[in-house]
Amino acid sequence: MTHYSDDDLAWHSLKPRLEIAAHLDECAECSARYEAVLQFDVALSAGGTWTYPRNLRSAEDSTRGHLREIASRLARETAEAERSLGPLIANPLPFIWKDVSRKRGFRTAGAVRVLCAAANNACERDPLHALNLADAALAIVTSFNEAEHYLGIKVHQLSGHAWKERANALRYLGRFPLALDALDQAKRAYERADANPFDLAVLLYTRGIVFYRSARATEAEQCADEAAAIFAATGDRARYLHARMLRATVRYSLQDFAGARDDYRALLARAKVEGDDLLSARLASAAAQCELDLGDAKTAEPALLGALRVFERECMETEVARIRWVLARVPLMNGRFEVAISQLRASRLECRRLGMANDDAYVALDLVEALVAEGTNLQEVQKLCRELFATFKADGMVNDALTALAYLREATRARTITPEKVRHVRRFLTRLEDQPTLRFDPPES
Repeated sequence: MTHYSDDDLAWHSLKPRLEIAAHLDECAECSARYEAVLQFDVALSAGGTWTYPRNLRSAEDSTRGHLREIASRLARETAEAERSLGPLIANPLPFIWKDVSRKRGFRTAGAVRVLCAAANNACERDPLHALNLADAALAIVTSFNEAEHYLGIKVHQLSGHAWKERANALRYLGRFPLALDALDQAKRAYERADANPFDLAVLLYTRGIVFYRSARATEAEQCADEAAAIFAATGDRARYLHARMLRATVRYSLQDFAGARDDYRALLARAKVEGDDLLSARLASAAAQCELDLGDAKTAEPALLGALRVFERECMETEVARIRWVLARVPLMNGRFEVAISQLRASRLECRRLGMANDDAYVALDLVEALVAEGTNLQEVQKLCRELFATFKADGMVNDALTALAYLREATRARTITPEKVRHVRRFLTRLEDQPTLRFDPPES
């Protein structure tokens, strides 16, 4: 089981989060630590805590009072921004029309915090809206004067947060050079604010993802390693695991399947110690995928079946469908082509039932490989290749995905298609999903 850090629990006492509340109901360790946080908060608010003999009163009293005033003002501004910006944040077009950064009433540190949080939540669902939110936060925070603002030097930390969210949005939009520039700006802002190592580690992790998606694997791996070391030192287990998983993913993209497998196995051992069954299942299936790519279906199959049981127990239909699809590749590797064809056809039906169009396309590629290996139904192979090309084209693919599929389609027409050519295209398309700048090269003859 993954545990929350003391910082997460402290923030939860100020602004509750549903996922942490649910975790506390199940985790005795985090619940006990959270109780200690609450007791500390009670002690801080008790009158006696802040009572000193008159002869011991000093400038410290004034400093503490000033800090409490800052915290109180920031909390008020944040609450007001949540009330006033909430309806706009939820609607992209009205948000653009309102142009909140030009409205004097929104030029507050609280508004910057609310806009950054909204951008973070929107980046996967609507990255363009997330970019607009982050840019509004930037426009507001750059209007602050450090010498005059009540936050002083910490306005640069707010600026760092805004630049970080801009980088996240650009990453999801595939604008990688601009994302790296935003991360550079965020780092400079954090350094001016004398930021803690955690903020810089988050930037390293994000930079690693951008490098990975830009096909700059060496730099991505270095960032992942550095971020993981900092997360480990600060006790942030969840982010440590994510940084290590990025490292494994980078290795997999380089087709270092043995190295990626070893990384996934090391993480799996840690997840098992922490009792996190779901994460263990994900890591086990990732390691098993590496085993399949290494040609070891015998080792992969038991791990996949174990992961399948967990996903079925958790009623995770899409994950169940994906594991069944990977299991269908086992007989394909073992040369039992009729069994593989039957199971892959069943997987296609399951993916279509669940609306998993992208997965269905990859299952179809595996089915093409099985049919080519069996060598008895070239007409169906040609039909599937035409369908795949049309599907990717209809989805707006303008990169080398169409080049790869056109190569496969022409190979079926020329009757020169082989299982290895299908696998080559499949591996390329898998990498292309995360690294859209890759270029397709036909396999060497």
